Order: sequence, then C-alpha cells, then structure tokens
Amino acid sequence: MDDRQIHARPSGMNMKHHPWPSRLYLDGLDLLADGNAIDALELLRAAQRECVREGELHGIAHCLRLIGIAQADIEQFADSIKTLRQALELLTDLDDPELTADCAGELGLVLADTGDKREAIVWLQKSCDLFESWGDVETGAAYCGVLAELYEDSGAVQHAYAAFSRAARGFFASGQIEESARCHEGAGSCLLEMEDITSAKAQFTIARTLYREVDKGLEAARCQYLIGITSTVEDLADTEIELHAAIDFFRTAEVLDAEGDCWEQLGDLYFEAKRVTDAVESYRAAIALHSRTDRPSRSAHCHRQLGLLLLHLRMIDDAITSLVSARNLFADEHPDDAAGIDVGLGMIYEDQGRPSDAVDAYNRARQAHTRLGDIVSVATCDMHLATVQMQLGDLVSAERLLISALAEFSAVEEPVLRATCLRYFGALAREGLELSRAEDFVNQSLALIVGLGESELEADCRQELALVLMQNAEYEAAIDGLEFARAAFVNGENVEKSAACQQSIGVCLLSLGRYDDAEQALLESRKAFSNSGIRYGVATSDSHLSQVYLEAGRLADAENSFVKARAAFDSFGSIDRVAMVDQNMGGLHVARGDFDLAEAAFSSAAALFAGLGQHARAAVCRCNIGVVAFMTSDFVRAKNVLTEAIEDFGSDLAYRRNVGWCQRNLACAEIMEGSPGTALVHLGAARELFLALRTMIDVAKCDFLAAISIIAAAGGERHREALELALPAVQYVNAQRFQFEIASSRLSWEKTASQWMAEIFVWADKLGDQQLLSELVESTINSGTHVAEISADRFLTDVDIESPTPRIADDAGLGMGGASALVAGAVLPMRPPPLLQMPGGQIALEHYLRSMDTRYGTVSGPTVVPVI
Repeated sequence: MDDRQIHARPSGMNMKHHPWPSRLYLDGLDLLADGNAIDALELLRAAQRECVREGELHGIAHCLRLIGIAQADIEQFADSIKTLRQALELLTDLDDPELTADCAGELGLVLADTGDKREAIVWLQKSCDLFESWGDVETGAAYCGVLAELYEDSGAVQHAYAAFSRAARGFFASGQIEESARCHEGAGSCLLEMEDITSAKAQFTIARTLYREVDKGLEAARCQYLIGITSTVEDLADTEIELHAAIDFFRTAEVLDAEGDCWEQLGDLYFEAKRVTDAVESYRAAIALHSRTDRPSRSAHCHRQLGLLLLHLRMIDDAITSLVSARNLFADEHPDDAAGIDVGLGMIYEDQGRPSDAVDAYNRARQAHTRLGDIVSVATCDMHLATVQMQLGDLVSAERLLISALAEFSAVEEPVLRATCLRYFGALAREGLELSRAEDFVNQSLALIVGLGESELEADCRQELALVLMQNAEYEAAIDGLEFARAAFVNGENVEKSAACQQSIGVCLLSLGRYDDAEQALLESRKAFSNSGIRYGVATSDSHLSQVYLEAGRLADAENSFVKARAAFDSFGSIDRVAMVDQNMGGLHVARGDFDLAEAAFSSAAALFAGLGQHARAAVCRCNIGVVAFMTSDFVRAKNVLTEAIEDFGSDLAYRRNVGWCQRNLACAEIMEGSPGTALVHLGAARELFLALRTMIDVAKCDFLAAISIIAAAGGERHREALELALPAVQYVNAQRFQFEIASSRLSWEKTASQWMAEIFVWADKLGDQQLLSELVESTINSGTHVAEISADRFLTDVDIESPTPRIADDAGLGMGGASALVAGAVLPMRPPPLLQMPGGQIALEHYLRSMDTRYGTVSGPTVVPVI
C-alpha cells in the first residue's frame, strides 16, 4: 500500500462538526498534503497551542494526529509514536470513534515502519474494527490493506484473508479499482496458502477483471498465471486460454521470468492431464526462459519433470540428460531434491545394465543424505546399492548392505521400508538358493504391511513367493502365483512389473516343456523391455529364449539369442549371468557335436560360478561336463562326475530336477556299459523326482529308457513288457511337437520320436504281432511321424544337458514394461491327429493311448476317423 496517500489524506477532519479550525491548522494540513512535513510541523504545533489555550480537546486530538503523521514523514518515529499515543489517550474521554480509528490506524502504520509488527497489528485491527462499526468501509480500506499484509507476513493467513477482503470492498466502494484488485489478488494468495483452491481462483478472476478495467495489463497477466496455478485438469481448456494470453502479454512486454512461470504451469497441467507431447514442449519453453533469467530451482523442476516424460516416451538417453541437469541445478540449494533424483537415476542405470553408474548415483545420494543427517534415506540408499550387488552376483556385499538398512528401518519404526527390505532379503536368499529362508523373509514382509494399503508392495511379495516356488521346481503353482501378481500389477497400471511376471511365467512354461507357450511369453516380455529401454530385461529374456530354442532344436535361433544375451550381460558386468549363458552355450555345442567347445564352455561357467561362491550352480556345470564325457564314450569319467554332482546337490529342493537329470544320465551310462539292472535303479529314482515335479516329458523319457533296460536285462526277451512301458512314452513325447507353430521346431522335435519309434517297430516285429504292426504303420502315417534307421547313438537323444536354475531379471527397484510380440518363422498351425478306427472297428493303439493319457495326461485327439 502507498503509505503517502494515507498520511496526506484529510480524513478524520470532521471540521463541519466543530467551529474551531484555525487558519494555522488548515495551512499545516495543506503543507503536509504537499509533502512539506517540516514546515507543516511548525504550523500544526502553533495550532495545537491555540487549541490548548481555548480548551478545544477535539482540536488538540486532530492536531496531534497530523503532528504524528508529519513526524513519521521526516522519520522521527519515536516522537511520532509518542504523539499518536497522546492523541489516543486524549480520545479515551471523547466520543469520536472515527478520529480514534484514524489515530489508531496511523499509530499502527508507524509501528509497522519501525518493525514492531505485533503491536502494529493490534492498533490496525482496532482501527479497522472501528471503521466497520462506524459503517465507513471506504475510509478504513487503506488501514485494512496494510493490516492484511502484516498478517500475511506473520503467517496468519486466515486473518490476512479477512483483512484483504474488507479492504477490497472498501477500495471498490470508493472507486479505487486498482487497489481493490490488488486486495482481491492478496485474498486469493491467502486462500491458496489455505489450500482453498476454488475460492482462490475466484479471487484471482475478480482481480484480473478489475485490473483490465484500469488497463493494468501486467497485473492482469499475473492474475492469469495465478488462475493457472489454481486450475485443475477438469477446467484445463479455459485455463489454457488464460495462460496463453498471459504468455503473449509477458512475451510482448519482455517479462521473461513471468513468461517462464506460465510455461512451467502449463507443463504441470499437461503433465497431470497426461498430455505428454504438450507437456514436453511447455517444459522445454520454460527451461529456456528460466535459464535466461537465472532461476536454477525453477529450471531444475522443469528438467526433472521433462526427464520423467522422456522416460515415458522411452527416450532413455535424453531422459538421463535432463535428470542429470535437474540434479546438478538442485545440488547447491536443494540437496535433498538432488539426492532424490540420484536415486531415480540409479534405478534407471540398473535397468540399462550400467551397474557402475548406478553405484555412483546411489553413493552420491547416500553422501548427500548423510550430510543432511537423514539416516532413513541413507539406509534406503544402502538398500538400493544392495540390489546392484545382487545384479552383479555379489551376494555377500548385498547381504551386508541389507543388514545395515534393515537395522535402521527397524530402529525408527518404518514399517513399509522395513517390509521392502525384507522382501529384498527374500530375493537375496532365493538367489543363494536358501528357499525356506526366502519364504520366511517374504512372509514377514507381508505381515508388516497388512492394512497399510501397500498394494504394489504386496504384489511384489506375491511375485517373490511365486519365484521361490519356481526355484523349488513347483512350476504350476509358481505360474498361478505369478498370474496373481501380474493381475495386480496390470490393475495398478504397472506394465513394467507385469512384464517381469510374464518373463518368469515363460521360464516356468519352459521347464514344463510347453515350449511354444514359453516362447510367446518370453517374446512378449522381451518386446516390453525393449520398448521401455530396459536392456537388462531384454538380455534376460534373450537368455531364456535361447534355451527354449535349444530345447526345440532351433539351433541357429538359439545361438543368435545366446550371443546377444552374453554380450549384454558382459557389458553390464553381470558375471553370474555371463556364466549362465556360457553354460547354455555349452548345451548348444553339445547339440552340434562340438564336444571340445562344449566342455570349454561348461568349465568357464563353473569357474565363474565358483568365483562368486555359487557352488551349487558350479555343480550343475560339472554335471554337464559329465554329459560331455558320456557323449565322447568316456563312461567311467561320466559316472564319476555325475555321482559327485548328486552328492554336491544333496537334498537341496531347488535342484531336484538337476538330480533327476543326473540319475537319468547315469542310467544311460550304465546301459552303455552293459549294466541295465543298475540303470533301472537310477531311472526309478529319477522318475520319482520328475513325477513329483510334474515334468511329464522327463517321466516319459525315463519310461522309455526303462523299457530298453528291461530288454537288455532279459537278454533280448520281455518285449511285450517293454512295449507296454515304452509305446505310451513315445506317443506322449511325439505329441508334444503339435504345440509348436513353427514347422522347423516340429521337425526337430520329431527326430527324437522317430528314433524311439524305430525301436518300437523292432520290438513289435520280434513279437510277431501283425495287428500291432499294422496299427503302428497307420498311426505313424496319420501323425506324420517318420521312422528313422536304428542308430548306434540312440541313447544320446536321452542324455540331458542341464540348464542353470531358472532365473528372472532382478526386479529389485526396477521399472519394466509389457507388450505382445510376433513369432518369427514359418507358421504352420497344427493340431494332434484324430484317432484312427481300424477295419475291424477297434481304435488303433487304443490300449496304449489310454495308458498314455492315464500316465502323463490327456493329449489324444478328440475325433475318430476310419482307415480306408
């Protein structure tokens, strides 16, 4: 407010009610109004002496008021305060509320000038109350305006709002439109601080209208900006008009800081409305202006928001650049904000497979929080650092960091952070194959967040429990759990974590022998990670896809995926993942008959795992070296290596399938060495494990090998018994090829079935069972199965190369995406062939088909066609 107008205003001079006003008083008033306070003082003191002589108390009070104003004008504040107090003391015995209000108001103004805001508020409030009770809102408006500003400065925004509103009415009534507008604007600011956004917007709108009436374009544009910050996405269309009009004015007037503020507010509104392109353009415009006007904090905010938008657009490098700019701008004045951005950058770097950059970002954040004394945030950084170490395979360092973080979270009673840390402990224990311990940790986490509304963290825990089941080879139960978690992530629009679940489902489907379904799930997850720019997730999907292709006999596709995955993991510094890919590459070399390369790959992987302290995984590699020994006919070495591996695995539930493979491979070695009885012992142990795991292809392979062992043990007899065991197994394995859409996969899978079917024909021929032979001929023609020549290496199709324990992309703090994908290759959809009705009316091989359905699960065709 302009105090000069108040000081020179002759209000309070109710001379029409008093006969005394002397020429001295009136001349002094004129001099004061003209700004000549020194000369005015001389005349006003003379007028006061005249009033004293005549006993004119009202005159004395009027003179004291103007003397006090004059003294304040020449900065004699102590004298002014004393004079105005004398006037008020005199007025206590006089019935003149208007003059009392004027004196109280002037005293409040002088006290405010001297910094005594508390007493100033008391006198100004008294003045405003008196004017209102007197019904003179116009005269008291100026005092109310100053009172409002004092209340606002002291943080009493509700009182400030009331005073601004009173002043706005008074100024409007007296025709002071600009002052009324200014008070409406002040009232809006108070309401904004009181979080009454709707009422604040109404005040700013009134102020904008009044400013326009008096051609105050700058002030009107400022109110348009304020209308913008009190708007929501619901009324965005009107707000855009206001803000763009303000931008046009500020640009023309070259008020760059205000123009930048308007662009920033538009960006914030577009961000909330998910109008990504408009938000990006607005923030970029704001950043350019904030940079020119040297406003680092505002630039930092815009860079941060822009970075988040660019992440959404999958423009990862540009997003990182913008976020780094925000971090640097925040660093000096807002270190807490800078640290928060560093944590976000760390997560992005993890997704990108840049662990060293992630560690640097988390450590910067940790150091900043340490300087700020924020112990909880320091512990949170430790928790994030642990996830990087898990990704690198350094489980010891990860555990040390998590122990430190959990201790802090427990000490300060942070249940959500504690629950998150326990969930990571579960993931760590699972990585170390301590599955019971992993389950305990996750259940503790779930117990902590009951009733806290932490739906995403609960879904994280459900996902982790499903991964424990997967690691424990309980694949069907794991799929159920992963689907449950995935649905929760989809419901929460977290497509990234949904894709992580999809990837793990693909791994389970691979383990269950559902190769086409596994490929589809993994391709979907891969595309999602690629769209999101999450290189680590892409590499992990590639590593699993390579195993699917290897199992399906698509060796070129397998090699392509292996090479991509290994190169990515190597660039990330993820040693354990490199080892896993090397191990799977060994399987590819075996499939191609490159046994020296295979053993080199398995040995490399074993050394890497051992160096990381992951001895069980190193044992898996040694198992595969045993398989290579078998392939090269070194059966003694093969048996020794496989037996040692079984001892290494012990009773670890996570490696039951590996133990089963070892047992079955030992059986193959015993058969080749002429010990079918011992082979049957190994096959019985393997079959029991596979049956418990519901990996029915493995069960069928055991049954076929058992049939071979039975014939070998009987000296070439017992063919009927062998057929009862083997033929359903061959039919089941052969039926699996119909799950493949790609023709090359079906043909590759058929190779195993054709080798086995050749054995079946030999046995049927030795039995002399012409009906069985005719049914076999018709069935093989109907199903498109070729019968191979009997191979001396027929057992090689039954020896298994072992994969690493199923793994997923480390989801600790990562953001991942989801999408569908096209399956490349020749697509020739097929269904299992119908059942055949022989001329005699019987169903071809009906007895064996029923046995297959009972033993392994229904796969036979639903329709029946006659043999013509």
